[in-house]
Amino acid sequence: MIMDNKSKFIACIGTINYKILGEIEAIKIKQINTLADYSFYSGLGRKTTMGFGGLKRLS
Repeated sequence: MIMDNKSKFIACIGTINYKILGEIEAIKIKQINTLADYSFYSGLGRKTTMGFGGLKRLS
């Protein structure tokens, strides 16, 4: 939770792991990686204009 004198915002920190099971075409893997790369620029969740929703992709 992040608080200042006027408000409080519920926040969380965590990790998401994706695992591809079974046979999959190479193009599908490229598409999934493209979406994962784009997630850095798109923001996630509420209050992204205030700096919330930030994420980074780990190799």
